[in-house]
Amino acid sequence: MEVYGLLASGYGDWPIIKQIAWLLGQVMNGIFNVLSKIGIENIGVCIIIFTIIIYTLMIPLTIKQQKFSKMSAVMQPEIKKIQKKYEGKKDQASMMKQQEEINLVYEKYGTSMTGGCLPMLIQMPILFALYPVIRDIPTYVKGVKDVYMPVTEAIMNTNGFQKIMETIGEASPVLMNPKAYDYSQADTIVNVLYKFQDSTWNTLMEKMPSITDLAQQTMDKVTHLNSFLGINIGEQPLTQLTTALHNGSVVGIILQYLFRYLQV
Repeated sequence: MEVYGLLASGYGDWPIIKQIAWLLGQVMNGIFNVLSKIGIENIGVCIIIFTIIIYTLMIPLTIKQQKFSKMSAVMQPEIKKIQKKYEGKKDQASMMKQQEEINLVYEKYGTSMTGGCLPMLIQMPILFALYPVIRDIPTYVKGVKDVYMPVTEAIMNTNGFQKIMETIGEASPVLMNPKAYDYSQADTIVNVLYKFQDSTWNTLMEKMPSITDLAQQTMDKVTHLNSFLGINIGEQPLTQLTTALHNGSVVGIILQYLFRYLQV
């Protein structure tokens, strides 16, 4: 969990990744809006469609990388033979000649030394950008953020809300350190609430009894958003997905693949 937090708060703020995350967020928001128009408001379905779209767009790069890996295995014996030929020769002329012969091997097979690196370099920022989008969906999907706004406004109108939210947010399962996040901002409160589980909602209602009814209503809406074929992806998702996979659930297989894919 802490590693995930580092990924989200670290890489998500890098210039290139931040821009890619914004673009991916627009795709996620568009998917949610389209599904909403046909009466489907479900984060699980949205994430699956989103992941399939992104993964499909990356297939050409994946194929190219796989082809390079296979080609590399074929070239290695010839490259090692050249390296053995010039073993122990450290003079500039020999090293240049060795490199020249290795380059000829790459030309022979229609590739280059950077052939396998380029697809990976293109894929890595996309993979890093995927995580903050899915971890902080309300940041990118207005329809989801709107669900949390009424209770967020009620929280911010409660005396001492910031200290209460900092205490709750710093603990598991939220793990959003107050030193890194501004708890006086509505967006921060929304992202904290998005990471709540049932027990966390109960803690909030205990500390802010005046918002109990609104918090319960929000909790019910969130449960509806997160529930997908019997799986609540907001409540211990990895544990439930593993169970679903063990029981042969197709959606469990899809979702578990998604979480593994995001950890690449």
